[in-house]
Amino acid sequence: MKKKTLTLTLLFILALSSLAEDKSHSQNFRFDFLGGEAYSTAKGTETNNTDPNSQRFIDFTNKLRWMKNLQASLHYHISSYSYLGMKYHFFYSSASMSDYQFYSTDNYGNTIISIGNVKEKRYVNYIGPSYLYEKSLDQQKKWLFSSSVTIGYTSYREEDSVILNRLLATSNSFGVGYDLGVNYCLNKSIFIGVKTGLFTSRFSKIKTSNGSTTQTTKLDSKDAINLTNVNLSIGLSYHF
Repeated sequence: MKKKTLTLTLLFILALSSLAEDKSHSQNFRFDFLGGEAYSTAKGTETNNTDPNSQRFIDFTNKLRWMKNLQASLHYHISSYSYLGMKYHFFYSSASMSDYQFYSTDNYGNTIISIGNVKEKRYVNYIGPSYLYEKSLDQQKKWLFSSSVTIGYTSYREEDSVILNRLLATSNSFGVGYDLGVNYCLNKSIFIGVKTGLFTSRFSKIKTSNGSTTQTTKLDSKDAINLTNVNLSIGLSYHF
């Protein structure tokens, strides 16, 4: 993890040093606000034909893969086509199941079946420094192409409800994001655009609490929480 973080940081620094020659805008600041959908690309759960809950659980986890995403960024023009600033990214997903069957065994080896509702909500917050490259695609500067890279801090919060039990899980880690976008000029300062991106963050240590006890668990690499996703957003860009 440390080697990967160091490598990405070096790439980030190199990107900052590769500045172009011509300036595409007279405004010094660029503020972006976008919203859209994201889809987790992490490996899913395989079907177990012997478990009557298997397909329902897979449908449940697949629903959690689809996330709402909001992002905001503020960049300052530093040279030529290059901007440096900060970026905030938020992801949210939820899923629920009713009449889910839980199987357990008592002290005498008898199978006990409990039926109840299951709910899960996931919140991901990211913030970090960002480098943005922007260039006009035409002489009239009606169309703008942009790309950015960001490395920063990610926090994870998961709220679970199983029958009458409540569980809260939290964690934090490094996060990395890349995106490409195209904007169309509405007037001198306001642009509307679409952006597609890739975000990745993994959590190998998680803190869980049931309201009375709290414990921290270190996860194996195969069990680590993987939040890698691709996202698509639309929104506005304001140059000033």
